Amino acid sequence: MIQKNNNNQAFTLIEMVVAIAIFTIFISMISGTYLYVARAQRDSAEMRKVYSGARDVVSDISQDVKLQSVYYGCYEGSAMGISECLTTVDLTQGNEVDHLALYSGDEAEVFYAEDGVVYVNEYVFDGASWLPASGYEDGAKAVTAAPLTVDGLYFRIFPAYDPDEYYDDVSLQFQPHITVYIDSSYSDILNFSLQTSVSTRTYVQN
Repeated sequence: MIQKNNNNQAFTLIEMVVAIAIFTIFISMISGTYLYVARAQRDSAEMRKVYSGARDVVSDISQDVKLQSVYYGCYEGSAMGISECLTTVDLTQGNEVDHLALYSGDEAEVFYAEDGVVYVNEYVFDGASWLPASGYEDGAKAVTAAPLTVDGLYFRIFPAYDPDEYYDDVSLQFQPHITVYIDSSYSDILNFSLQTSVSTRTYVQN
């Protein structure tokens, strides 16, 4: 008679519990690493989008500055009909202003920031006062969008006086230029500032 020696033994309950615990820890580590990498990639993509959005705003404003002129009347409180220009602003001390008014012919536009968003408002001159341009009857339009948050938008204008208005004063004959400052952020992980200086459209002194 042949006898079989069966030494195979089943796992004990303790061994199964230990194996499951080790497997669970391993899966948790893998999942945590995956979630961390995925979150980092998402934040990186959002930060690139935010930085690109801020650069686009500065680029758009700079392009408009090159093609237009500074509307000095806005800072003298004499721009009837433009709500952003109701307060007189002293530019003689090189002060930064929170809105930029530009014009070309009978058209004007004003850039400003409010509640983390950059807006532009456009106007047309009817011969007596400024009126909202077509499409702006309900107010300004947003230039920026989430996830970009604009914490500050400032402009420094030089010279302080309109060289066209004081054309006989040689000491005031400078080509106007604007320095644009923008402070932006994304969530609580990114804060940055951009700055650029640009001259207005071609100015020729006789």
